[in-house]
Amino acid sequence: MMDSQRNRREADSPAVFVMVIESHQHALEHIHAALRKNKLVGRPWEMVHFDAHPDLACGVFPAKACFVPRLDFDTPLSERPAPRMNLYDLLDATAAGIAEWILPLVLAADLKRIAWIKPSCSNQLPDGQYSFQVGAWIDANETTVASIETFMDLPDAAKVRVDWKTPYYYDDSSVRPSEQLLLSQQVDLSVVDMSKECSGQPLPKMGSPWMLDICLDYFGCRNPFLDELSSIDADYTLYLQDLVQIMTKKAIESKIYVQESQDIQNAFVNLVTTIHSNGNAGNASQDLERALGGTALATAAISELVAQLSNTKNRELLIQKTMEALGVLAIPHEDVSTELVDERLKLLDAYLQNLCQRPSIAPFLVTIARSSNDGFTPIDHVEQLQAQVLQHVHSFVCGCQCAHDWSNPQQITGESCHMKLVFDYGQWEGSTLYTA
Repeated sequence: MMDSQRNRREADSPAVFVMVIESHQHALEHIHAALRKNKLVGRPWEMVHFDAHPDLACGVFPAKACFVPRLDFDTPLSERPAPRMNLYDLLDATAAGIAEWILPLVLAADLKRIAWIKPSCSNQLPDGQYSFQVGAWIDANETTVASIETFMDLPDAAKVRVDWKTPYYYDDSSVRPSEQLLLSQQVDLSVVDMSKECSGQPLPKMGSPWMLDICLDYFGCRNPFLDELSSIDADYTLYLQDLVQIMTKKAIESKIYVQESQDIQNAFVNLVTTIHSNGNAGNASQDLERALGGTALATAAISELVAQLSNTKNRELLIQKTMEALGVLAIPHEDVSTELVDERLKLLDAYLQNLCQRPSIAPFLVTIARSSNDGFTPIDHVEQLQAQVLQHVHSFVCGCQCAHDWSNPQQITGESCHMKLVFDYGQWEGSTLYTA
């Protein structure tokens, strides 16, 4: 824990609001409110993002909604008639909304730099420093691109896209040439594995203004889709994890990622559906082996999966759930323990200590996402973990000796406390960001 005396804020320094939410996309509305309240609209700012996932996906919402988040748009939802929704509701309505809430801040709210602090189990983006463009993209056949001068000119069909050629964006077809991105904004991204950085490499420091965002799954992350499969057949799920890791590694290492990834996925789907139809793999095993380069490791992993899937009594259900989760089988999944949580809390402290070496570096907002209802933070860890993280954040933003009950924001005592805690989940859902 940090030295609370050294980190104590001056008496006249502004309060730091700490928002605790359940689903991560709910941070967006609070950030918009904080930017307005702190008169940061139109000013560049930065974000530190502790999370097991990058949350940098592009989304299916209209790009125009990023600029006018409370305006209703026609939705891409399958229900008929499809309801009109604003940006916040659209993020709530789609399963991927928890991964799509940051780029609207880049395109329309002057977020210029992001430091994604990730655990070692996260491999969606490679460690390093990157710059890329985020913009609105439309099919040139649908409208005259030359007529787009402000966001008011954007048609509802325009979508958020990027020019970064990396598997994370290729997987959902979000990569477009820079010259096709309208109203584009550059963002600088640092991808940092703290367990590696603390070995002696320099940590990225943030300028001012900046905000701190923490997802509790950073301290121990589950893949709920694999958990569901494991509840049906644990052995099959282990074999599937092994094979998915091999498939992912082979595709990423290819110089033609898009084609390689599609070929591997097609071969895998063919293998699973062949087993579903025939009760055995037939020649489909050899097809996937060839797609994976014919290595002994790949052959063994395929053989184990085929044997388990061919003999299980739950074959049909396992295949159904595997196909439904095909695009998310490779996201982080780890055993969560007290030791793991303690280790990552120390890494959080190490980063905050690094920031404390600079004066007046308090964030203008802190958001903490529980992510327990969606299964990424284990439900049996979330309450204790939330209390621990709040204690560490309090030491950073204030460090006073006031008495605190981290389970109830109304029970924090002490007029000198510079941390203003607001819960916006469960019984507190709908809380106002700036309370009296």
